[in-house]
Formats: sequence, C-alpha cells, structure tokens
Amino acid sequence: WQGNRHFKWEAISYVVSLSPVFKPLATVLRLPPLMSIGTKFYKTIASNRRIAGKFTAPLKFRPLEVRSLLLLNIITLLLLTYTSIWNLRNFANATMQNSFVSKTLRRKTFNSVDWISRLTRLDQSWSIFAPNPPRDDGWHVIQGKLKDGTEIDVLNGGDVTWEKPSIKQRNSLYRNMQWRTYFINLNRAIGRKLYPYYSKYLCREWNAKYKGSKQLDSFDIYFMKERTVPPGETQDIEKNNHWQQSCFDEKNKK
Repeated sequence: WQGNRHFKWEAISYVVSLSPVFKPLATVLRLPPLMSIGTKFYKTIASNRRIAGKFTAPLKFRPLEVRSLLLLNIITLLLLTYTSIWNLRNFANATMQNSFVSKTLRRKTFNSVDWISRLTRLDQSWSIFAPNPPRDDGWHVIQGKLKDGTEIDVLNGGDVTWEKPSIKQRNSLYRNMQWRTYFINLNRAIGRKLYPYYSKYLCREWNAKYKGSKQLDSFDIYFMKERTVPPGETQDIEKNNHWQQSCFDEKNKK
C-alpha cells in the first residue's frame, strides 16, 4: 500500500477501513474489479473538477448557529442553584449540625422542595465514602450436602473452605455487577425475602446438572462477616448462618 501514502481509490478504501462501522466495506472496495473501476471513476472526477463541483455545491460548509432559549437558561440556573443548596445542606449537616447555616437549610422552606431532587435524581450524596464509609465486609460460603452424604461448596462445586477468597476467586463467583449487587442485598434486611428464591434457584440449577446420588439434598448459607478495624487491632471474622434449605423437603427450610 505504498508505505504510509495512499492515493486515488485506494485512499478512499483506506479511509473507510479506519471507520469502526464501515471497516468491513473496505475489504470489498479493495477487490481488484472494484479497485480498477473505482480508480477510473476517481480519475474521471479529478479531470472534471469544475463540473463535479456543481454537484457538491449544496454541500458547502455552513457555520452552525446555536441559539440558547431564555426559558432553558432560567431552568438551568435554577437547577444549578438548587444543586448548590443541596450540596451545602449535606455539608452543613455533616460538619456544622448546630450552626446557623445548618438550621436555616433544614427549615420547611427548603424541605418543601425536596421532591424536585427526587424527581430529577439530584438527591445524591457521598455517604459511601464519607464521613463514615462502610466497615462491614465478608463473603458467602454455601455448605451443601449431596444425597450420598458428600459435603460440597455449592458456589464452586469443590470442597468447603472457610478461608477468605482471593480476588480471582471472587471475580469467578460474582461474575458481573448484577450478581455482586445481589449478594450484597443478601446480607441486608431485604435478604430474608431473597433467600427463599435464591435457594430454590440453587437447588434447581444443581439438580438439573446432576442426577441420582450426586443431586443436592440440602445446604446452609453462611456469611463470614469481616469488620474493618483501626490499624493495630485484631480483625475478627464472625460466622453467621443466614439460611437453611432442603431441596426435597419443603417443610425443612428456614
């Protein structure tokens, strides 16, 4: 392709090959028959630029004029003002709880327009990072028993281990953000509502793959709670049994 220089029809096919959308078309444009026809067509246009220019005259450059509407400017200004007040109120509540600014921003005048923040989803906060980020961490262990009495880890199909999984192991357990969020919710108050459905899912998925004595008979879902402690303190791990499930006896679950 003549080094880094491209000419005539070949140059057009090269430009097309740079497009993430039309890149497959470049292979077609480089076919010998099309390359020959395209090059002749290009030479014809190049030899008659004045005539060809009449066809492209309507496509000449025109500056784009953007006109801002007064109404949109007013709405934008109001939202910026509201966002600033919202951020100031959160900051004042966290750092100056009994100050004049904090008391003023907590008045009914400001609270009465909270629906705007909920409607526009401006009611965001940085509580996950400050002033007190979450200190609870941990991992799930699902200790299962097969019909033949074998104990297995339902999550990975291997032997049961209570050790903290590595990052690689966690990535295989929590395959995407949806599964990560689901496991986080299992450890919250809503988890009591989710466990029955998740347990039935585990029974159904395992027993669809295995038959006979290798089917899953029952299991216990544990959460190994690990709390972040200040430097120098011993970090304890608390083993909590959150759910017991029988895959065949509907009465034996809690």
